[in-house]
Amino acid sequence: MLSDLLKLLYFRFGYVERIIFTIVKCFTFFLISGTTYAEEQIDSSSIAVRDVLSAQGEWQFDIDYLYSNNQSTTVHSGGGIGVIQSSSTTTENSSLTKSSSDILIISPALRYGLTSDTEIAPSISWQAYQTRTQERNAVTTESGDKLTSLNLAVNHRFTNNGARSAVIGSFNLNLAENVGKDNEEIVYGRAWSASVTGFRVYDPVVMSVAVGYQEFLQRNVDGDIVNPGEIVFVNGGINFAANSDLSLKMGFTWTYTSRNEINGQKQGIAVTTTSLGFGFGYEWSVNTLVFFAVNTVVSGGEGATISLNTSYYL
Repeated sequence: MLSDLLKLLYFRFGYVERIIFTIVKCFTFFLISGTTYAEEQIDSSSIAVRDVLSAQGEWQFDIDYLYSNNQSTTVHSGGGIGVIQSSSTTTENSSLTKSSSDILIISPALRYGLTSDTEIAPSISWQAYQTRTQERNAVTTESGDKLTSLNLAVNHRFTNNGARSAVIGSFNLNLAENVGKDNEEIVYGRAWSASVTGFRVYDPVVMSVAVGYQEFLQRNVDGDIVNPGEIVFVNGGINFAANSDLSLKMGFTWTYTSRNEINGQKQGIAVTTTSLGFGFGYEWSVNTLVFFAVNTVVSGGEGATISLNTSYYL
């Protein structure tokens, strides 16, 4: 029983769970930065949504930098193992394990306009991480880096209401993922996501809302059969065009993460989190757009994400 609980804690707060955590962070960030990026184009196009996607036959190069930190505290006692996310008092028969992790993800992508309403966007992701753990008087540090995934996204504009509103659908497939902890362990086509994002212009404000679903299919991870489950999220934001070069944004993201399954056994509980985000978009030059954002979890957990997105017209 204790070994199962320790394995549960490893998957909930160890390397595999952090991969899941950063995937949803990346996808949420893509929606936030993509929305604001689109709105920055709206800002420079007299507040119109006609340039949300890449123009037909044209290329854009995006690069995302995402830094995330997270911490947790595990209580070991005679009655079992529990997890807390705030300070607590322990007894003589209990102890605390504290864990703090930092993750950096860099994701370059190319976007190409197939038609005036459809674009494709292949991308790759590289990840570096460090985890520091304290259990009683023992302190350990674990770190590493690797290429994590190869992805292909398709974005399509379903409606365009007089350049004042639009509905964009997105589908992303993880073509290949490196899910191994200490070695290279590649799985193919085992995760996908879909979302719908709506924009509405109220000059000089642009409002957006996105609803998305992401599913992680069963895969073998370091000798275990793992089914990470699924994620549902809702993201909303308001963007204010301060001038022709600068836009400000605030928004929220609500996320539901289902239970994991390891070797056919359900693990843990379903988790919901709510985070708030603040950021700004800046037109660095005619061909370069930059967006910076900070997102912090306000309920359901602890942690924060800092993201930087740069888009270049080629």
